[in-house]
Amino acid sequence: MKKYGICHRAYVPVRKEPSHASEMVSQLILGELYSIVEQSSCGEWYLILAHVDEYLGWIHKRNYSEISEQLFQEHLQGIRFCNPHLQIVAKTVSEFRIIAPLGSFFYKIHNNAHLQVGNMQFKVPVEHQFKKADIIRTSKRLIGVPYLWGGKTVWGFDCSGFVQILYRTQGIFLPRDAWQQAQKGISIEFAMRQKGDLAFFTNDAGKVVHVGFLANRKQIFHASGEVRIDSYDSCGIWSASENCYTHRGIFLKRVL
Repeated sequence: MKKYGICHRAYVPVRKEPSHASEMVSQLILGELYSIVEQSSCGEWYLILAHVDEYLGWIHKRNYSEISEQLFQEHLQGIRFCNPHLQIVAKTVSEFRIIAPLGSFFYKIHNNAHLQVGNMQFKVPVEHQFKKADIIRTSKRLIGVPYLWGGKTVWGFDCSGFVQILYRTQGIFLPRDAWQQAQKGISIEFAMRQKGDLAFFTNDAGKVVHVGFLANRKQIFHASGEVRIDSYDSCGIWSASENCYTHRGIFLKRVL
């Protein structure tokens, strides 16, 4: 029988292989749904398929929070709220507190008086209204957040995780990796660029290796070493602090 789960922590590491020593390729964040694909031979790890972006990876069994197929379907069919704030402290009806990072999900099922994440019911303060975030203002507040391979929370982003979460607050659900994101949207000529366009950068072999999004016609938000805002032109990203182009081979897509 197929098993389902939901992230019940602020975040959970998703690894390439079933080992704590394996690289973290992504993260689940609060409220993200997934299904179990297989269990490791030792029984300690689960290969999961994340529902929001169909990303495969391994989580440790202690981070597995099982939900029934019925509740999984109710979450899919119910009303979903995406947290547009950098983070909030959400309190359950039993007074347990959990940090909900930017882009995490809460659900409203039927006429339930409280929001839910799996079997947990939350009392979310009135001031935390789930409206679309101002993507530019939010990104400015994230400047300086460290780069983290596989990261997609306010405690560390990689380039595609940063873009994925920021666009999620706009109701746009992008794939996990930069090369996958590059397959979405419509291509834009450089002269027609505008704020919010996705900018992709390639290596000498033409492979997509980086992504950011335009703050305006001359600046770009991206995660490289840290979340930062740099200048760009038709050649690529220019870093004033390093006095060089850090990324080249630019092309643009529009998804907003």
